[in-house]
Amino acid sequence: MKSIIPFKFSACQIFISAIAWIWLTVLPASAQRYNFSGYTIANGLPSNHVNDVHQDKYGRLWVATMNGACWFDGQHFYRFEQDNPAASNPVKAIYEDKTGNLWMATRSGVGVFNGLKKKFFTIDDGLLSNNVTAIAQDAQGNYWIGTTEGLSKYDGKKFSSFTILKGLVSNEVTCLFADSKGRLWIGTTNGLSCHSSTGFTNYTINEGLPGSIVYCIREMEGGNIWIGTNEGIGVFNGKGIAEMNISYGVNVKKVTSIMMDYKKNLWFSTYGNGICQIDHGAFFTLTTDEGLLDNNVQCMEEDNEGNIWMGTSKGLCRYSGGRFVTYSSEDGLNDNRLLTTYCDKSNRIWMGMVNGGVNYIENNVVKNVPVASALNKATIWSITQDNAGNIWMGTSGGPVVITADLQKMYYPFEILNNKIIYTILANSDGSIWMGTDRGIYKYSTNSFKIINKLNGLTNDNIRYLFQDRQGLVWIGTMQGLYFMNGDDAVSLNDLLAINKTPVTAIAQDLNDNILFSNYDFGISVFSKTNKKMAFRHLDTKNGLINNRILCMASDQNYLWLGTPDGVDRIDWNTYLKREFVNIIHFDKSNGYFGVETSSASYDKNGYLWFASVNGAIRYNPGYGYSKSVTPVMLLQSITAYLRKVNWAEQGYAIDSTSGLPVNPLLPYGYNNLNFHFTGIYFAAPGEIKYRWKLKGFDDYWVPSTPFNVANYSNIPPGSYTFMVQASVNDRDWSPSLEYNFSIKAPVWRTNFFYFLYLLTAVGLVWGIMKLRTRSLRQAQLNLRQKINERTAQLREKNEELAKLSIVASETGNAVLIFDKNFNLEYANESFMRMTGYTKEEIISLRGVKLQQISYNENINEIIKDALEEKKSIVYESKTVRKDGKELWTSSTITPVYAGTGEMTNVVVIDTDITLRKKMEQQIRESLEEKNILLKEIHHRVKNNLQIIVSLFNLQSAYIHDKESNKVIREGQDRIRSMALIHDRFYQSEGTSRIDFDDYIKRLCDTIFQSQGADKSKIGLLIDADKISLDIDTAVPCGLIINELVSNAIKHAFTNRNGEIKITFKMNETGKHVLTIADNGAGLPANFNIALADTLGFQLVNVLTEQIDGNITVNQTNGFEIKIEF
Repeated sequence: MKSIIPFKFSACQIFISAIAWIWLTVLPASAQRYNFSGYTIANGLPSNHVNDVHQDKYGRLWVATMNGACWFDGQHFYRFEQDNPAASNPVKAIYEDKTGNLWMATRSGVGVFNGLKKKFFTIDDGLLSNNVTAIAQDAQGNYWIGTTEGLSKYDGKKFSSFTILKGLVSNEVTCLFADSKGRLWIGTTNGLSCHSSTGFTNYTINEGLPGSIVYCIREMEGGNIWIGTNEGIGVFNGKGIAEMNISYGVNVKKVTSIMMDYKKNLWFSTYGNGICQIDHGAFFTLTTDEGLLDNNVQCMEEDNEGNIWMGTSKGLCRYSGGRFVTYSSEDGLNDNRLLTTYCDKSNRIWMGMVNGGVNYIENNVVKNVPVASALNKATIWSITQDNAGNIWMGTSGGPVVITADLQKMYYPFEILNNKIIYTILANSDGSIWMGTDRGIYKYSTNSFKIINKLNGLTNDNIRYLFQDRQGLVWIGTMQGLYFMNGDDAVSLNDLLAINKTPVTAIAQDLNDNILFSNYDFGISVFSKTNKKMAFRHLDTKNGLINNRILCMASDQNYLWLGTPDGVDRIDWNTYLKREFVNIIHFDKSNGYFGVETSSASYDKNGYLWFASVNGAIRYNPGYGYSKSVTPVMLLQSITAYLRKVNWAEQGYAIDSTSGLPVNPLLPYGYNNLNFHFTGIYFAAPGEIKYRWKLKGFDDYWVPSTPFNVANYSNIPPGSYTFMVQASVNDRDWSPSLEYNFSIKAPVWRTNFFYFLYLLTAVGLVWGIMKLRTRSLRQAQLNLRQKINERTAQLREKNEELAKLSIVASETGNAVLIFDKNFNLEYANESFMRMTGYTKEEIISLRGVKLQQISYNENINEIIKDALEEKKSIVYESKTVRKDGKELWTSSTITPVYAGTGEMTNVVVIDTDITLRKKMEQQIRESLEEKNILLKEIHHRVKNNLQIIVSLFNLQSAYIHDKESNKVIREGQDRIRSMALIHDRFYQSEGTSRIDFDDYIKRLCDTIFQSQGADKSKIGLLIDADKISLDIDTAVPCGLIINELVSNAIKHAFTNRNGEIKITFKMNETGKHVLTIADNGAGLPANFNIALADTLGFQLVNVLTEQIDGNITVNQTNGFEIKIEF
């Protein structure tokens, strides 16, 4: 009969546990998300069937599968070489002994590995069977190996065997465990055996064991031995085995592993029912519904970070706990970029998004609001709930209301639909407050009130509204904090004389202090007790990690701060008592994957919800802290010149674990080294960054980088320590992993070579002295010869200078020589004869500088051009002689350069050109007289042509024949066109060309007047460029225009209105194009201007030939003549 030993559970605990377990086994699982990560063969796992998981002392996670063993660093799986039996054989179990050796149980024997060295034991070495299932080491250092045919013991030299013949309960061993009292527990397929100094003690279902097949054995606190079987869990308390059944909280089958985590929570893995956790008396199950890869869990292990690893028949699974749970678009959110979060009275968590409208989370399920689909592209800035349960949202298009039953959505105020509502507050008095860039809109009892600058709100860019427990409304603006005093706003910044900074959030702690965060300036704390006001400020100088605070949330103990790179939690009670900032930062390194956390709110279960650009994140305070925040570092290999080196073959002492040489003294040829390393951090492997330093070579740490290879080239001889650290947040760095090595000096830097260098140096000195003496003698002879040659050259130069001095003094040109700073050094006698001034007089009068002596206003530019171009420049100046007479000079300025390219002097030579200037003036006056004479000629010709026109007028009075009168009028128009040209020449500034565009306008006005044309019926459009023509071209062109315009007025618009268009342009070939067109009746279709017999067209042909032009006729729409010349 089974023995049942009771546990010390309270009646209340037993009742609650039973109810919890029944609820979990009856009701379907909710959609609550858990932090599971799965790894399969697609990620590099050798096989999806995982038998065992173990983390060694270096942090590597070893995985035993049905296709060999491997280790995992969080990103990559590393397998054994193919010649290793554990590379592809099924591995049942992995065990690490006291010295760090890894033992692996395979179907081909047992393997022992310590990095480089490996040893394999089979039946040939005395093992009972090659099918090994379990391994353990006892207190004496003996190794116990369980097989399918019995138990083997290895004492380091030989094997001994134990089977049912020696007292073992069954030969088929499933698991082994050595407890703290020196006993060895053996699980089999037919019960449990305990081996001690007295022999074997067996336990079967007859002795209280729940099931005959034992899967796992574990010692818990207090020394109790927990046994997982195919029929549940049994506990050995030193006297007997008690079964844990439903009356004690748990009733599960096929328990494959038992574990207590670092928070003292119990975990059970099962084959078929997933995972069960007992958390302080509360029972939870984790199955495929919550994200587990498979419900058939073979094994379970907690790593150094507190992650739970589970081996299943469908892969390896990691559970990182429920401290932070993230909800994203994969879970149904419209957009991951959240701006605000709010918990309503029904414990629904509302999420407002940048470009996705609104969602809410209810019972850990993301839900949409069907009536709010119109907001799916809107920006939701803030959310609140009024007294009636309606949800109010501040959006980029005004306020929006969703009714309490979520069945209707509407825009309550059309006047606000074009405004951004940054913050919205449901006041306890029932009013709704809405913050905009133009103040606050307060809605109460069907009326609006605007609170802005007129009410004391000197900055009306509102960003946050908050009502404290006393009912006072606080207003956060872009320039400080205000509070309402009746209908007026009062500036707290002015009241306390503090700087006005943007306010991002407002909160109230349990002591009724008002806290407000300032963008980039930390937190401010306002206190008011006994009518005394106090102000405190927190920033990075006195404890904060980040000054940029985006949101705040306060509870009984803590103040939470949302920042751009995570969230910070301050022990607020400690701060208020001692003004000591005890702060903890949460980011990817410890499970918080949010960035730009802009809002936070508590739900009714005590969970804290954050809105970030990576989605909604829920914090569960019951999960405490993570075990580790820094990665574990491993130095994997060292290569030279990026090539692998077999260090053992090089004769170095090798570390048996890492395979690296121990404190090697490397030859100089190995001074290009590459250090390959990895950081193990399972919580956020993709966030690992490294920094390293070669002590003795580097002064500073290399900036953090995700690359895990450090390259060093041309390392000088000496002793060095390579140091590398890893971090996942660029703030908390792992302890340095250090590796010592030395570089030998090259052979040419040994003592023997230094002696050779000394002998060589002595020989070189002796040889150099001999050569130097010989060269000095030869140099002395050469110097004497050069002195003689130079003396002769100087004599010749002196003679040449004497001649040049005579030329300079006797020449008629003034010569001035200036130094490199443009100071006058020399003036010849011709300068005095030309100007009347001596050198000293001109310096006293004008100054010593060239720029002062010269009378040319542009002398600075002239000097600049001469120096830049390194050539002479000629310019003219008007000066005054000493006797007061005007003097014109033509000056040549020349810079003089030495052989090195440096300017040494500036020479100015002046030539008297006064006579030439006078002659030029006479020529200009003569030309002016000529221009006046030509104008007079044009004027007289114009007057004579006008007289002819007048004579024609007198003659026409005596002619009664219409045709004759017509001929006379045509002649008058032709003469007028010529007279008008002479008139334009007379009035123009020059005498050779006139502006023909202006001439066309005046000519057409004259023709219209002469013909009596009605401008209301015949329009005139002139499009002429600014072109000048000489008289030989202007006269023919004027006559052509006269003929064609007159002809159009007389014949083109009989009984109809129309338009005459004249264009005069220059085409791309440089020719002039004159076009006269009308939209009148046109000419006959067979008209040929070259054969026309009328006088007008004959004149047009003759005049066109006169200016070498070509005529083109177009009768498509009226009549158009284009003349190109």
